[in-house]
Amino acid sequence: MRYLIPALYLLTLIFLACRENEPVAEPKPVAVIHENTNAATKNDTLWLTEKCAVQFIHDTLQLERMKQQMGDDFYTVADDANFYSAEASAFLDSVKIPVRYIKNTKYLAFETNYKMAQIVKTDTLTLFNLFLFDPKNVSPMLADITNIREEYDHFINTDR
Repeated sequence: MRYLIPALYLLTLIFLACRENEPVAEPKPVAVIHENTNAATKNDTLWLTEKCAVQFIHDTLQLERMKQQMGDDFYTVADDANFYSAEASAFLDSVKIPVRYIKNTKYLAFETNYKMAQIVKTDTLTLFNLFLFDPKNVSPMLADITNIREEYDHFINTDR
């Protein structure tokens, strides 16, 4: 049961990546974390205020862009991402951190107890990223799912 969501995620990735009837947009410049909260509007932003891990589920256009950039390697990368995502989910469940799977939003806004927010543009995230967030810290941590145990240890032992 624990691996059901990551398995469904991989199947969705493969299904959506195989579709060829949608136009592919040009890649946009990459800028992951924006300090300025004016970068997002209320309607396209999901505000997060509680301690959690956040994994973004990419939409069809983002997957097509990745497929175009990676070529035939996309399927290998997607398979690896699914494996590490399942491992990360299992580990985060074991340490009792709720995992939020987010989709269909342009920006993620992490609001801290200090009334500060960091805005993340979701189309700049890779398949191997997730955020660890605690509102007591100054900012969320962009973690690599291939190394989640060490990333989590760093997250709980560091005030950012």
